[in-house]
Amino acid sequence: MTFNHLALLEKYRATQTGNGWHTAPDDGYLYDHLAFHLTEAGLTNELAALFENSNWLHVRVAQGGYDLYLADLAIAWEVSYQEALKQIEAEESSALIDCIHYVFIETSLRSWAATHTPSIIAQAVERKLWSPKRALSLAAIIPDERRRADLYRVLANTSELTREQQANSRKEALNAAQEIDFLPYQVSALHALAKETEGEQQHKAFADALSGAVREADAFGGLNGISLWQLIPELPSDLVSDALAAVMLLKNPEARAWALSAVAKRLPENEREALYRKCLDSVQEMQKAVSDWAEVRQANALAQFSSYLKGELAVKALEIALQFTESEWRPRAVAGLLGQLSPTDLQRALDSFLEITNQWWQADGLIGIVEHSRGDTQQLAFHALLSTTHQEAQTKIITWLMYLNSTELIETLLALSQQLGTENTFSASVFDLLVRKQQAPAFDRVPAVQPKIEVPLEDSELERILAIEYEEERCEQLRGIARRLPTKLLTRALEAAFQFEDTLYRDWAFEALAKYLTDDLIQTALEGRFDYEDLVACNSILNAWAIHTQSPAQDKLLAYALARLRRVQNLWWRLEQLDASLRFRSSYADQVASTLFETAIQLPIDATSLWSLANAVEYLAGEQRARALDIVQENVWTYEKPPYTHAYEDMEKYQRIRILGKFLEYLEGDQKADQLEKSLELLLTIQESPWLGNALDDLSRHLADKHWPTIMKTLLPQSQGYSQARLIGIICEHIPEAFFDQLLQAAQEIAPQSAKAEALIALASHTSDQSQRATLAADALEIIHHLGISAEEPKDRSPVMPDVIKLDPISTQDRLLHRKIGLFLKLAQIGVSAAIAPGVAATQSLSNEVDRAWSLVLFTPFLHDPSAVRQQILSGFLAELKAVRAGNRAELCGKLSPNYILQTPIFSPQAMTQVAENALQVLQNWRWT
Repeated sequence: MTFNHLALLEKYRATQTGNGWHTAPDDGYLYDHLAFHLTEAGLTNELAALFENSNWLHVRVAQGGYDLYLADLAIAWEVSYQEALKQIEAEESSALIDCIHYVFIETSLRSWAATHTPSIIAQAVERKLWSPKRALSLAAIIPDERRRADLYRVLANTSELTREQQANSRKEALNAAQEIDFLPYQVSALHALAKETEGEQQHKAFADALSGAVREADAFGGLNGISLWQLIPELPSDLVSDALAAVMLLKNPEARAWALSAVAKRLPENEREALYRKCLDSVQEMQKAVSDWAEVRQANALAQFSSYLKGELAVKALEIALQFTESEWRPRAVAGLLGQLSPTDLQRALDSFLEITNQWWQADGLIGIVEHSRGDTQQLAFHALLSTTHQEAQTKIITWLMYLNSTELIETLLALSQQLGTENTFSASVFDLLVRKQQAPAFDRVPAVQPKIEVPLEDSELERILAIEYEEERCEQLRGIARRLPTKLLTRALEAAFQFEDTLYRDWAFEALAKYLTDDLIQTALEGRFDYEDLVACNSILNAWAIHTQSPAQDKLLAYALARLRRVQNLWWRLEQLDASLRFRSSYADQVASTLFETAIQLPIDATSLWSLANAVEYLAGEQRARALDIVQENVWTYEKPPYTHAYEDMEKYQRIRILGKFLEYLEGDQKADQLEKSLELLLTIQESPWLGNALDDLSRHLADKHWPTIMKTLLPQSQGYSQARLIGIICEHIPEAFFDQLLQAAQEIAPQSAKAEALIALASHTSDQSQRATLAADALEIIHHLGISAEEPKDRSPVMPDVIKLDPISTQDRLLHRKIGLFLKLAQIGVSAAIAPGVAATQSLSNEVDRAWSLVLFTPFLHDPSAVRQQILSGFLAELKAVRAGNRAELCGKLSPNYILQTPIFSPQAMTQVAENALQVLQNWRWT
């Protein structure tokens, strides 16, 4: 049988026109079966050669599509996977290196597919630049369900697809939308799909969108339930009652108010008042239930339905608005009510508006009063408008008057203007405008809407837009001029669209440009770009791997990573990644630091830029170093505090202390002593445990013996549990021996037991008394052995988002095991050999194979013969690779970067070098179109 495969391949080999199977023409059979025949013939080297570069990709995709290329790659993966399983037992790694290479290729291709804007692919299909088959094959390999659903939905509306392809595309779009983890995205995708489908499929999409929107509204961060509010007006009639029943059960009063206002508009007139009453009840409930920006959120909710309120309900809504302590939100809340209020209540509203100090917001309320009142109330409101001095508010008032089309109101205001006089320039301008409007024919009182004359854009105007710093504003401006772009500027606009690092803005820009691009530019757009998340992840692994690779590969990795960072347009993002790159302390650290300095000085002075400069100081030289030190010293205490709520004040204090913790190393004498005392004074005011521990950790190496008694007396009593254990661990590293017993007593009183063990281990690692060291370690080891399944978890965990995103569950037993493993590891690190065996045994009990591998790696430095667990580690790593094959490259890089597997003793430097060179070759040289 093998001979038949070889014979067949030899006949096809004769058709090659160059070096490699990609030069053999396809006869309708070869390309679809080549990988299979190479495998069966045992020509695994030739199979692997198909994926040494992108040549096979290009011919395979042109003939069959991206999904078929991945099918070939899956065959190569399976061959290497089976070989890797055998090699693991023999402690070899060549096949495992191939597996890493194949997964990097697959996730790269899938990630590239996900970067495409659906409208660009649709244009390629409509213009016959791409076949429908190719476009659909691209959609099939996108790992992100949201992106996949969007592309299938857009393709279903293209004229080049057959009816069957359109129907299948809508079906695939619905399947993908239902798999989206993040509820807001899922609801948005289902809603968009429902508007473009029919019959049973449409009804199901609407029903699923409704279910998701209701859950989103009541989930963490549900706020006003905007997805539900947008969905309700478009629901089929038979789902409105379902929506009402679900909305009535919402626990989130803000979302309930918005949603009820939307449902009310779908009901008969005689059923609406009861719902509007419940809307008002929900708005009142918000006062207690909403913690941040309560009044503006109440005002926004009232604005959704206030124009429909009458009688007592209108008065009740007014009472709510008049109670706002932040008066600028009152006009928004009552704007819809003014036509329903009595003269007395209109006067009350006016009195309330006159209290507003910000004339921009005040103008809205005064305009409403003028339009709906008469007599003294109207005159007082109009006089207040004429007294406006705020330039933008004046523009708002003039614009309102220009479009005013009530003859009666124009005459009334002109009379009032004459009576009040033209006492200032603005009131004179208003008088002149009213005179012109009264004299103009009735049909001419509204400024004529001139037809838009599309003047071709000048180069200078485009460059002005592209120079805008903020991506959101730059994107909006670029979208606005898309239709005016002459052909000569389309290339420049396309380049600018590629430079958006936020995927959302890049999509919007491409969408606006798509139909104006030439065929050549559509082809350019199809080359695609990876997103910022991918850049960050790839740079992280390149920097991490470089440490363990050999030259010249190391130099190539670092140079490529730095060059990529220099191309990041968003300066804040560039700064963040340059800062992160410094932690690898590579041979390129001086170049990274210099680029960081050049970036930081272009940005406003704040905690982020100062922290980055402080990190870079040790690598800077000459004038750059001197200037960085000056900037930090001059601004660390004076940069503007960010507008955090009170709950985050301790974090802001910590940010200043961590900057000083880096900076103090470069100060001397009185200057250093002064900054240190100010830092310590600030430290002692921090209340929240996580920020307190972080701040003390950053400052501790600079403190003198005289400082520690104050710290122990002030900080230890205000913390408990894991937070106190952490403080003890920081303090014991620096305090004189005389204070050791005091710390030991505090440690003995800590609960829960796992926190107590953590504190005892820290004390054991820093005592000079060997007998005491052994006793403390033994006590900690005994506690760890007896930790039960009910062991407490740390109290300072970050909150999760229940029901918004699906989270992988971690069993209670695994949580306990991870804590025990960490404690065993800390004992092993201080030389307690008795902790190694139970630590390894605990890792063996983890339910997840990958978790077991990751944890076992941590113990390998303490094993006399790491080969005993190396097989299990590599088996777990191989299982992880298999699990992430269908994901994106950023996810893969995230899993490869921070762990300890891709380094010695698990991988040799030679193996790491090969892995890194393979990845760099894909990053630098592969084309995906």
